[in-house]
Amino acid sequence: MHISRKKQHTSVGKAHISPGKQHTALTLFKPGHDRSAAQAIDHRLSTQHINTSTLESYIVNLILLCLLLSGCGGDERKKSFDRSLILKNQAENLIIPAYKAFRDRITALNNSFERLKQKPDINKLTAAQNAWKNAKLAWKVCEVYNFGPSSELGLETAFDRWPANNRGIEAAIANYQHGSDYLTTLGSNVKGLPALEYLLYHDRPENTAKAMKENANRINYLISLIDHLKFDIVKMNYAWTG
Repeated sequence: MHISRKKQHTSVGKAHISPGKQHTALTLFKPGHDRSAAQAIDHRLSTQHINTSTLESYIVNLILLCLLLSGCGGDERKKSFDRSLILKNQAENLIIPAYKAFRDRITALNNSFERLKQKPDINKLTAAQNAWKNAKLAWKVCEVYNFGPSSELGLETAFDRWPANNRGIEAAIANYQHGSDYLTTLGSNVKGLPALEYLLYHDRPENTAKAMKENANRINYLISLIDHLKFDIVKMNYAWTG
């Protein structure tokens, strides 16, 4: 029997000819041989044939089954797994060091403000701006840990409530009162790092330094803001370290 190369599958009786296999029992059948026996052989071959797609499907199903079985007994593993160890490691090696670094940057920022208060000029202002940038970068590390103690202490928005209320800040400066209680009467959008940014950057450096020199309320409000931040970051550090 001649089989065309253009056809990949040909049936003769019950014979199944797959790609790469050009002969079956029936194609080799010769006169005088038992045809029924050849048909039986072909039937057996056809039922045992597994093509590539079937094999891939089998493998995928096997993998899914293994994954399903691997999930069995999960309750027992959960009971033996101590989640507190991970939390303890995160607190000791990530969260506490991050807040400590932020506290140190706030201290450096406070020192730059004290020097700016003594002599409000462009050089002192530039130093204060750089210190603010460093504090902001340190806060961005802490920001992902702004949960737990910060929520319990009501400090979620104490450090970086954005955007700042510029008009509110100017009103707070105009009505500034000495005393630690003054800032507690104000909203969080006129305090924190965004408010400090406004005071340090809202105008050209020479104009900003001049305004602080001519209006004592501006520099006093700046100092009050950093004092408030120092107090809050100490509370946060203590809350995490116990």
